[in-house]
Amino acid sequence: KWLIIVASIIAGIVHTVSIGIVNEAAQHFINHSLFNAPLFKWFVGTMMLFIVTQTYSLRKAVHVIESGVNNTRLRIAEKIRHVECSFVEGRNKGEIYMSLTRDGNLISTSAMVLVMAAQGVVVAFFSFVYIAWLSWVAFCVLGVLTAILVSFYYGRSRLIRENIQAADKQDVYFFE
Repeated sequence: KWLIIVASIIAGIVHTVSIGIVNEAAQHFINHSLFNAPLFKWFVGTMMLFIVTQTYSLRKAVHVIESGVNNTRLRIAEKIRHVECSFVEGRNKGEIYMSLTRDGNLISTSAMVLVMAAQGVVVAFFSFVYIAWLSWVAFCVLGVLTAILVSFYYGRSRLIRENIQAADKQDVYFFE
């Protein structure tokens, strides 16, 4: 599991480095009107490393999550198999079906989202560092804008959670 984290961090750092390489190449072209082959080679190398580390981290994360979800499903199915029939018959079939399928699918699709989010956090962090190195004014403006957007997001997330909870209640009607 640590290799997944390390690969995600490397992918995020390499992605940020590639942004710096593109910026440097653009600056070189503006100043000299020439294509910079060494920077292009560095860019290709960083992109290849990014693709390899991102693919590795995504595949391994999905494998770990799918294995865990499968084990959980088997445990639930085994427990259901050993309970008395009257207990199962008295339960909402929608809840049983949902616990065996949908929740597991949600968890397994979340694996890719979590890996991508981790890489995004690393890219954002090093991009902030890079922007601070280029210009403190740009860094401050970006920081203020980011703070405004984060506060807006958290303000709206409560409404989104309420809508999701209302949608989950509809499952009861669907499976009855």
